[in-house]
Amino acid sequence: MRLKFLSFSLAVWAAFAAFGISSGHLGLSGWSTDHNSHVDAAVLFCYRGFDIYRKPMNALAARSESALAREYAAKYNWPADSIYDLPERAGRPPLLINGPTIPCPYPPGMLLYSLPEAILKEALGLSPKAVATLSLLKFLIVTHLLIWMFWGLLLEKSDDDARALAVWVILPLVYLESIAWALTGVYDAVALIALLLCVGSLRSKRGLESLLWYALAAFLHFRTLWFLPLFLAGLRLFWKNREYRMSAGRDRLMAVAGAIMLGVSAWCFLTIYPFLAAMGTRNFFFFDGDLPSLARLCYLLVPMALIAAGLARDRAWLMLSCLAWTLVMVCRSPFVQMWHSLYLLPLLAMTGLGEKSAARGRLLALLAYLVMASLAFTRFPFSGVLVLDALKELL
Repeated sequence: MRLKFLSFSLAVWAAFAAFGISSGHLGLSGWSTDHNSHVDAAVLFCYRGFDIYRKPMNALAARSESALAREYAAKYNWPADSIYDLPERAGRPPLLINGPTIPCPYPPGMLLYSLPEAILKEALGLSPKAVATLSLLKFLIVTHLLIWMFWGLLLEKSDDDARALAVWVILPLVYLESIAWALTGVYDAVALIALLLCVGSLRSKRGLESLLWYALAAFLHFRTLWFLPLFLAGLRLFWKNREYRMSAGRDRLMAVAGAIMLGVSAWCFLTIYPFLAAMGTRNFFFFDGDLPSLARLCYLLVPMALIAAGLARDRAWLMLSCLAWTLVMVCRSPFVQMWHSLYLLPLLAMTGLGEKSAARGRLLALLAYLVMASLAFTRFPFSGVLVLDALKELL
């Protein structure tokens, strides 16, 4: 059933992405251009290398004044100050760079993930619409793989109550949210797959493997820092199981690959961190130490404290630590967006890790997701956004 449903779903949404989205839109609802910007950041990386993490991207390219740039700005509603070009690319379509006043705010894994479209754009001179369609199709394939993994993790070794909650509430939530953001041009699903593999490895008591998957997730997305307790749990297992002996060549290879990915991602994040203040503040619950921000924060902390008490009572320590650390990260992030709520989804799969009741753990994780998504990110799950936006595109 799982394979048939997801195959049918992928066929339907792929057809919609290819033929149903308006010619003047690059994604569902028409406002997002991030997927095009990611591809063009990969193009810029091919010419400027790691300078895209050392300098603002508008210092590495020149504003494009070409007729094609003006056409794209008008047709796709691109800001004129986000369209750039390089002397080496004369005669090729211009580059869209979102947030050009700061360095690239994504780790190198995102650039590798966007590289196929970047190569095709450079080789064939693809239009923004063609690039966007290719990216959306790729995102949909990866997102359906993510749903497949959620399906397996949530139904594996579940009692009747936990299974019912997964089938009737959690899986529909995961499906609607992940598909909606994939069609909007958000690439996060590929990093979430790595996080789910990390959770699966922790369930199976494989510390080194969990560290490798966490490193891959961090290499793909900086927001993986929200789940730092998973990394610490992996380290604990790694030490407890004495996996540091690494008698097999495969183990040494995993350790080296994980260390490289974590090291490169950490360097990139620390390099761009001083520039992030230029993004400004867009977070109602941002805590900067004063009383007004503390008073606002209470609206979020009170319901989350009640959920945390339930998790502590249920001895769901890993889920509790992830939830608490994520809350700290959210409250200390000056700039948040609606689609950041997508990165809360792994909380819903963190059962089978020592808690008393999988059903209660999932229910509390679901409540935590709904509270944080609606309050911190102003994202209201089950609001019908996916269906309504799709109908608007078709009509």
